[in-house]
Amino acid sequence: MKKLMDSADSASVKKIFGDNLRRIRIQLRLRQRDLHLLTGIAHSLICETEKGVTNLTLETMVKLARAVKT
Repeated sequence: MKKLMDSADSASVKKIFGDNLRRIRIQLRLRQRDLHLLTGIAHSLICETEKGVTNLTLETMVKLARAVKT
């Protein structure tokens, strides 16, 4: 069975999600701490997400997307 996504694809998806989250957060004039307060997600995880270095659950991605109204 073919792998759905190799590690290079996974890294680029994480980077794209993180870049988009950061860009929208800044447009909304939110700090990472504000996202933490809105979502309950640890500030360190938000920081790692924006850097594109962490694997997120779908639930966490949805919480972040809703917090930035996306």
